[in-house]
Amino acid sequence: AHRPGLAASTGTLARMSTRSGPPSRVILVASTPRSGSTLLCLAMAGTGRLGDPREYLDLASLREDRHGIGRVHFTPRARAGRLRRRLAHDPRWPHHLNQSRFTQRTVHRVLDRLAQRHTIDGVLSVKVMWGAYSWMFLAHGLDAGYWGVPVSWVRIQRRDRLAQALSFQRAITTEAWTATMRPSGEPTYDRAGIDHAMRFIDHAERSWDTHFAEIGEEPLTVTYEELDANYEATVRAVLDHLGAPAAPVPPRQLERQADALTAKWRARYLAESETPASAS
Repeated sequence: AHRPGLAASTGTLARMSTRSGPPSRVILVASTPRSGSTLLCLAMAGTGRLGDPREYLDLASLREDRHGIGRVHFTPRARAGRLRRRLAHDPRWPHHLNQSRFTQRTVHRVLDRLAQRHTIDGVLSVKVMWGAYSWMFLAHGLDAGYWGVPVSWVRIQRRDRLAQALSFQRAITTEAWTATMRPSGEPTYDRAGIDHAMRFIDHAERSWDTHFAEIGEEPLTVTYEELDANYEATVRAVLDHLGAPAAPVPPRQLERQADALTAKWRARYLAESETPASAS
């Protein structure tokens, strides 16, 4: 999800172009929630050479027009589905993969306006979750080649799937998606919510696997664990892969949110499990 005010507070070097026209290059960061994608994307933006990868296609961002792309509306079918889930008292109703059904006209309008979000050097970088890629591209017979320019893929994953699900549950209940954000609620342990997050993330990762296999793409893949433990070396590998070997690695902008409460939740979850959940 979009993290309000984050980029403004981190001194991003990426400068957006004031001229119209398509980008000369597209970089897509394939992600799942709580995978370390924000940390990676801030590093990329901080170089000033690899665009400004944000979740431009996040549903809340589109509904509220946070990036100047233009407000979008759901089709009646999508609105009805969202209402049913909300009335069922599902606290994760906004996060279901099938919540969005945009018209073809809306999709083209969004993608055409997104093309104008490239930086002055012509690089359009976008962090994209599987759901957003599915409903904005694949559901309408489109793919990353929509803009007709070279595309580079980077993928970030988290090996410890349980830790990722715990982080997702905590972020949803507190609305603090990074360590720099002030919580607006209390962290709430919910076994059902954590299980849902695990299924949600597993589905998204399998979908990315299938998509890349179908298009014959082998994206550079990094893990959160690598990025957290060896930030500079991991970012350096990404910059080299994307053709920016001369760019210095920007300072790390975010620190880990995991703490004693996370460890307590993990122990509780494993104790509640008949068969201990795998950490990988």
